[in-house]
Amino acid sequence: MTEVGVALVISRYHKTNSTPRYLRHNFIANNKAEDLTIKRLTRGNPTMTAKFAGLTDDDGD
Repeated sequence: MTEVGVALVISRYHKTNSTPRYLRHNFIANNKAEDLTIKRLTRGNPTMTAKFAGLTDDDGD
């Protein structure tokens, strides 16, 4: 196998090997974003509690 052939095989390996890691990272980040709630954001944080308490409902409900 020539040097170009080896480089091509290595390049393809890295491309296919990095894709699942990228997808796994996005999956974990998405789960963490969905897990955020106002309760979690304000727990133990008086500044954020005051900010959310000061919000009003603009829909008039």
